[in-house]
Amino acid sequence: MRTKLLVSIFTLLTLVSFGQSGLQVQYATNLDSLVAYFIESGVTFSNVTKTGNYKALGSFSGGIESGLGMENGILLASGDIAKAKGPNNSPNAGTNFSIGGDAHLSALLGQSTFDASVLEFDLVPEGNVLAFNYVFGSEEYPEYVGSINDGFAYFISGPNPDSGYYDYQNIALIPGTNTMVAINTVNPQTNSQYYINNTGQFLQYDGYTVTMPIEVYVVPNQTYHLKIVIADCIDHIYDSGVFLQSPSLKSFKRDYTEPFAQASAEWHYTFLTDNPAQVVFKTISHISDTLIDEKLCSKMLEQDYQQSAGSIKHHYMYRVNDSVFFFEDGEFRLLYDFGAEAGDTIQLGYSTASGDPLQMIIDSTGTIMVGGEPRKLQYITCGDGLFIEFGKHVIEGIGSTSFMFPTVDMSHDGPLRCYSDNSTPVFINTLTWNGQDCGELILSSNEQALSHINIYPNPASDIIKINGLNNEASYRIITTGGTVIMEGRVNSTGIINIKSLKSGMYFLEIKEKDLALTRKLFKS
Repeated sequence: MRTKLLVSIFTLLTLVSFGQSGLQVQYATNLDSLVAYFIESGVTFSNVTKTGNYKALGSFSGGIESGLGMENGILLASGDIAKAKGPNNSPNAGTNFSIGGDAHLSALLGQSTFDASVLEFDLVPEGNVLAFNYVFGSEEYPEYVGSINDGFAYFISGPNPDSGYYDYQNIALIPGTNTMVAINTVNPQTNSQYYINNTGQFLQYDGYTVTMPIEVYVVPNQTYHLKIVIADCIDHIYDSGVFLQSPSLKSFKRDYTEPFAQASAEWHYTFLTDNPAQVVFKTISHISDTLIDEKLCSKMLEQDYQQSAGSIKHHYMYRVNDSVFFFEDGEFRLLYDFGAEAGDTIQLGYSTASGDPLQMIIDSTGTIMVGGEPRKLQYITCGDGLFIEFGKHVIEGIGSTSFMFPTVDMSHDGPLRCYSDNSTPVFINTLTWNGQDCGELILSSNEQALSHINIYPNPASDIIKINGLNNEASYRIITTGGTVIMEGRVNSTGIINIKSLKSGMYFLEIKEKDLALTRKLFKS
């Protein structure tokens, strides 16, 4: 039977109450009722089971007064949940049930476990995200940090939307890491921002975490198995518990965003100048991933070579399914839709001269080989047709074979020369470029004259050395934001001391007489 939260907990639970103020705990014999209490929305469940002593599982109330940050919920412990009630007047409260541990948790901790308490059930989420909140507390704090590592895990099994399968994968992790929550990973010395030392009157555990969130991506309408487990580690004595906020288990729909660009992706374009004899280029490079409005974006650096440092710009882009968005004027706007087919008209986030949204018309589609793999190719017409240029082709994962973004007619932005990333060999754009070797394309006429210069090591920690200079030269080191932070003359040894630089990426500009060379510099 699949059950939703339709009735009140007070009619569902078999209650055994302990006291009337602060934390209240209640043994539960109706497992379906307990799980229904846990669910907030978007989830149906079935097949609820428990393992362990009946006194180790139940519900709680009065959590706010007790300092937990949540009022009601489920309490799962390695001992009697009644002993979680305060005040904190026992040096080490505990219950020895003299029962075994849990194999999955023991493997995760790398140590033997005992007195395991386990709650398991199947569920079907409506959305692509599954989430809930919890607090972990223990009587092992703080005396046994580093020795006895009582722990808790929230194991999930089921389809992984990124590919493959979750096979009892623990998702109760320290935020932003792959580290499980346990005595040795959250305490006064380690990840202390998540730890609270208990000095209150209404909770027995000596220490506990702040309210911790769990979120995991899932496949909507597929069946998952959840296993919540806590146990003593090494011995049976002192208790630990996990408080699951009720209701908080929910499933909802969220756009599953990902960065548009791969690590080290780089695009090279022609940059037209007023001097037809000068061959200049510009690049757009992926330099990092960053969150904007909870969307995981590629931070892209646009650099015009042989131009002023002020020509540096940043772009922020993300992809969800087949659509690519860019951030401009405080909002995200549609740039590409690789899911569009022949005959489709896409309304983009640009405006035409008349103020109407720019349209991209998909004339036909095909495939093009990039790094030995086929990618979708769209043949397009720009709906403006007068003031806005957007090239004639769009390649999946690369973008327009003209400049990446629409440009005003008569701009200096020219066609894509080549593209590469960590996993893709150099792609030469034969659709709108003549197919020269990319190693030659990235050199301006001035840089060709200085191509004999060698800069090493790169990445560097303390110094870099410039070999091959024929004349006295100057240098500038420029941040990715366009700020000159070091400059001077290259001495006779060719050595530049960069010890004072912070780790990261910079641009190194070398000038010899009227010639200039610009290269990326990585400080380790």
